[in-house]
Amino acid sequence: MFRKNDQDKIHHINIKRGITSHFARMLKILQQKHVQQSDGDEFVYSNDESNNLCNALEAVFLHGLKESVTTKLSSYVGLATPQDSTVYLNFWAVAEKFTHKNVITHLQSLRQISTEIGLCRAWIRLALNDGLMESYLHSVVVDQKSLKYFYHSYSYLRDMEQPGILSNYLTGLMSLTFQLSLNSSVLNDWNNSTLQLISSLASAPPPVVRAVPP
Repeated sequence: MFRKNDQDKIHHINIKRGITSHFARMLKILQQKHVQQSDGDEFVYSNDESNNLCNALEAVFLHGLKESVTTKLSSYVGLATPQDSTVYLNFWAVAEKFTHKNVITHLQSLRQISTEIGLCRAWIRLALNDGLMESYLHSVVVDQKSLKYFYHSYSYLRDMEQPGILSNYLTGLMSLTFQLSLNSSVLNDWNNSTLQLISSLASAPPPVVRAVPP
């Protein structure tokens, strides 16, 4: 009979493998659709397939994220109140650390983006548009000090295998040119598919953290 720690370990291994598998499936669909296009349009726009690809990448950065990091950051910048210190988990602090200031300023200037969740989701899409997602992933994974600060040991990004497998899949993105929408209020909340990928769907929606004004 498994101990609880063993069950938790297996649970998170399955989640991480599921995230990678979901990304691989969505990438294959996008590649096939791109090859089959007969209208000559070389770009990948925001649609169900590309959104599902983004959901998987969002799950990569969310899985195993330390809740205390988000809480401390939000309290410091005045986003959480003493009466409501539980904030909606997001990886904006991670994105900020590994992103050029000009890019951060651009994201914070998007008028329709009003939450840190929105900033996270816009960041994923901009990284795909700019062809930088593989570079970002590598930068995060090799920075062990930051990884340990932001993420639990069981997280996707601290896994011994999955980030490398994902990196190989990200190489396949080079055949695609993305033009995904960034400035949309729809991005201000997590998509249920993202939360399902990390098994974090709650019975009631948690509070939304407002973004820092540019």
